[in-house]
Amino acid sequence: MLNENTLLDRFLPPARLSYLGHAYYTLREYRAAVLPLRESIARVPNMRIGHLWLAAAYAKLGKLELAQETASEVLRIEPKFALTRWRRTAVYRNPEDEADLLEGLQRAGLP
Repeated sequence: MLNENTLLDRFLPPARLSYLGHAYYTLREYRAAVLPLRESIARVPNMRIGHLWLAAAYAKLGKLELAQETASEVLRIEPKFALTRWRRTAVYRNPEDEADLLEGLQRAGLP
C-alpha cells in the first residue's frame, strides 16, 4: 500500500503514480487509487490519463460531484475527448477491467 513517505519522494515520476493508481483501480481498490492519482495530477496538472482514472475512481466510490469535476478537467485538456474513440486505443487483457473502467467514466459524465 502507498504511504505518505512515498508521496513525499519528489523523484518519483508522476506517471508512475498514475499507473499505481490505475493498478489499484483495476484491482477494484478504488479508495486506494485516489491518493496516487491525486498526487500525480497535482504534479502534472495537464496529464489527461491521471484525471481520467481519477474521475472513474471517484464515480465508483459514489463521489459523483468530484467525478464530474475531474471529468471536466479531462475535457479541458482534450476538448474533443470521446469514450468511443478512447476505447479503440485502450488495451486490456481482461475485458471485465475495460468494462469496469468504461462504466466509471460514463458515471463521471464523460461523453
